[in-house]
Amino acid sequence: MAEATPDGVWRLPLIRAFASSRFRIVLASLATAFGLFAHALDRSLVAPKLHGVAPDFGAYYAAAERTLAGVSPYLPTQLSEPVDAVCSGCYLYPPFLAQILAPLTVLPPATASVLWWVSQVMMALTAVWLATGLGGARRSLERFLWCLVAVLWFAPLYDALRLGNVTATVALGATLVACGGAATGAGAAIATLIKVVPATLVPAAVFAGRAALLTFVGTAATILAISTVLAPQAWLDYGRVLPNMLAGSVDYSWNFAPANMVSQAAFGEHVRVAVRLGALTLAVAAVFVSVFLVRRRGGAPAAAFLGVLAMLLLPGTLWFHYYGALLPFAAIVWPTARRLVRVGLVASATAMTPYLFEPLPGVIGALVMVVIIGWSLARAARGLDTRSTSLARTVAVRA
Repeated sequence: MAEATPDGVWRLPLIRAFASSRFRIVLASLATAFGLFAHALDRSLVAPKLHGVAPDFGAYYAAAERTLAGVSPYLPTQLSEPVDAVCSGCYLYPPFLAQILAPLTVLPPATASVLWWVSQVMMALTAVWLATGLGGARRSLERFLWCLVAVLWFAPLYDALRLGNVTATVALGATLVACGGAATGAGAAIATLIKVVPATLVPAAVFAGRAALLTFVGTAATILAISTVLAPQAWLDYGRVLPNMLAGSVDYSWNFAPANMVSQAAFGEHVRVAVRLGALTLAVAAVFVSVFLVRRRGGAPAAAFLGVLAMLLLPGTLWFHYYGALLPFAAIVWPTARRLVRVGLVASATAMTPYLFEPLPGVIGALVMVVIIGWSLARAARGLDTRSTSLARTVAVRA
């Protein structure tokens, strides 16, 4: 197939090379290879010196071992006293995650960690692939490679992968909600039972339509029934752990929750409380609006995005890797975005990259990305129709 003739800005030296699909594929392949090398180097040399290899997964692995041994996945201190947001070795999620990871405990921790990393990359890649399909991108090798580049290099996801966190799983759940139809219910149910905060996606799933509601109830009921039968005491323990988590300290310099940032800047308790109430109000408003949007033709992506926004605002903690859930929504916007919007998305993502050395640009970059995605989805809502479309049909028709 002949290449399109470059015009306008594409005639400029160096830039005009990007008009060639072959050049873009080669560039994406090199970025993918370098990304895989960077992750391997980080996991083997850098991360062990900073915080150990995948510390979040280490906590999941230990909880899975305890679950398999028939004891509580939670530490005794978690059951008896407030738990700070940073709690070394603590398992802070519902029992379901520890249960599904139990089979990995037959492997050495290092091997299990690699398999978990691969699974999270695949989940993030699936989320971004589906998202670009929702945005109208055609199936192609180039699309696949650039999706993988985004997963490997988007700083919040990079951080989640090096920590072994579940951010990619949550991102996939949010993307399924954006797909509409039965996928909405399944995505909201699984994400919420893996990690409670994605419950902000549930109202949209419940009101999205009959298919979404039935899938949500069926998925949630099946998982809860099996999980509770296997470990009833674990769920009772989680009922004690959750209030202790809410009562623990969140006072950390790398906690980007608005109220904590105000507190760190020493603005005073009254300002901190006001900001916290403001964040909660915005979160509730976002969920409320998502319920109305999801019932409109083409409103599922915008509704899912508002659920993710509420998920970022609602907790007292906002770790940098939480921003990883924004990537699929940037991917939805990308295929039909104007050049200025694409520049803004790339610039905001780039600004988030040096977060380890200077966190403020990461927060600003995330805020800019949220504004761009929100504005773009609001404009595109009438052009996307995913409300009554099943996931299979969405992928077949739009991907």
